[in-house]
Amino acid sequence: MEGELKESPATGRFAAIGAMAAERLRIERRTALLSEVLGAFAQATTEYDQLLGVIAQKLAEAMGDLCSVLLVSDDGRMLSAAATYDLDPSIRALAHTQYGNEPYPILPFHQRLLDTGEAYFAPCVHYERVREITSARRAAFTEQIGVHSSFVVALRAHGRAIGLLALMRHRPDQPAYDEQDRDVAQLLADHAAVVIANARMLQRRDREILLAKEAAERANRELEAFSYSVAHDLRAPLRAIGRFTNALTSDYATELGDDGRHCLDRVQCAALRMTNLIDDLLTLSRVAHHALHRESVDVADVARKIMVDPLARSPERAVELRIWDGLHATADRGLVQILLDNLLGNAWKFTSRQPVTIIEVGSLDQDGQTVFFVRDNGAGFDMKHASGLFRPFQRLHSSSEFEGSGIGLATVHRIVGRHGGRVWVDSAPGRGTTVFFTVTDQA
Repeated sequence: MEGELKESPATGRFAAIGAMAAERLRIERRTALLSEVLGAFAQATTEYDQLLGVIAQKLAEAMGDLCSVLLVSDDGRMLSAAATYDLDPSIRALAHTQYGNEPYPILPFHQRLLDTGEAYFAPCVHYERVREITSARRAAFTEQIGVHSSFVVALRAHGRAIGLLALMRHRPDQPAYDEQDRDVAQLLADHAAVVIANARMLQRRDREILLAKEAAERANRELEAFSYSVAHDLRAPLRAIGRFTNALTSDYATELGDDGRHCLDRVQCAALRMTNLIDDLLTLSRVAHHALHRESVDVADVARKIMVDPLARSPERAVELRIWDGLHATADRGLVQILLDNLLGNAWKFTSRQPVTIIEVGSLDQDGQTVFFVRDNGAGFDMKHASGLFRPFQRLHSSSEFEGSGIGLATVHRIVGRHGGRVWVDSAPGRGTTVFFTVTDQA
């Protein structure tokens, strides 16, 4: 037709190139948006409530106008708006007023999305349809703020639905959601679901750990109170036994004769052993809940001070004491004192029948870790009987051979465990015993 404008081939090519450039720019912008939002998810705090707010905000900023994170209750019957964010502060406040965290029943529409994982995609919102599928309150809010396009998708993680993600556009200048928006929103929802599920698991784990810790502390307090109560109740009759046996020995020595005095001596010895056993059990109990305060401890100095008393009480014994210089540990000083007191006490006891007592305290390097040891030349024992050595009341020698309560090594084991270390022994009958221990985890 005469006068009709015709598109030249060149003009068509320029238009196609322009369309391709626009599409490429759009893809680049969406890629940058995805990278930004997913990066925000990765850097978000694992504090559960804060994390939900970050997710709602980032998705609202990325996908437009309003985002609600709706989570399913533990019984699977209710939904609640765990986090809501809108770019408009006034609508954001209105949304929090309308919903807050008040739960509402899961309707058939919601249940279908949760069960199937399908998305509800409405490029153009019809309020009649919204009133049919959701609650009257939510439908009224949608109409009040003028929502014109929406997308609702199930939040699914680890094979189960944990909630719904609702995205809405209500500003007149915002375009409707299109197919590409839907794909991006679906991808973001999938990532958000995993982040939420993991944070929820961490929150539950932390809560369980806290409850278990509180229960353990409560049990420890009750055990401590019980231990001291029992110890007090047991000490009273033991003191009475001691007083009466002393009175009998003092006032009726002639009438009792040698056999009677011998019996009373045995009663007094048994009462003393019982008192020592109570003290050892209380020490073992205290070690379990003693607050650990690590500091630099001069192990050699502690060992030397412990040995002052036994050496003074038994000047007749020939003793060769070898305590190395430069023994240092980062540990709880009070617990190190109790540990060495038990180990050196055992070494002193089990070398009592040797012509010369040799006790050595030193250290060695084992794969870069300091291993302390207490070595003696005492009675020793067969290592095939060592499996229960660190359990309470386990004795490898009879009380007629060597006195003791059988609590000392159990206390040592517990102290080493509190420090994250290890303890083990090397021994042979008649060749002495070496106890090795560490007070830090293996590097």
